[in-house]
Formats: sequence, C-alpha cells, structure tokens
Amino acid sequence: MLTQKNNIGRINEIDGLRGVAILIIVISHFDTSFLQSGGVSIFFVITGFFITKIISEKGIDFSIQDFYISRLNSLYLNYYLVPF
Repeated sequence: MLTQKNNIGRINEIDGLRGVAILIIVISHFDTSFLQSGGVSIFFVITGFFITKIISEKGIDFSIQDFYISRLNSLYLNYYLVPF
C-alpha cells in the first residue's frame, strides 16, 4: 500500500510533506538564503495533487463551478474571523 489514511481520512504521507514545507518556510523567514521558495513550491504540488484527486474521483460529475464555490465557502469563514 503506497498511502495510509489515518482515522479522519487524511493521508499520513501528505501530512508529513506539509510539515516539511512548513519547516522550510519558517526557517527561510529567519535565514533568507535557505531554500527561498522551496516550501511554497511544495504547497503548490500538494494543492495540485488534491485538485487532481478531486477531479478524478468525481469523474464526469465534476463541475468547475461547484469546485470553486466549495473552495470559496471554505475560505469565507476564515476571512471574517481573522482580524486585519
């Protein structure tokens, strides 16, 4: 088995990759010569993986409009809860 899901349906390997990306970004804030955009690039790869996974699981029922509406709904609450 290539990937293992934990009890809430997350992929453990992807969570580990997220952790590495977070560390790279945090370290690069303190030392600008350290892998400047490496962490951000990893997040783009993870995002592309999940978008491709969603499209392939939905198959012919995939709707780009529904996809963007669900993304905006997930951001909407955070936008109003985080003060500027």
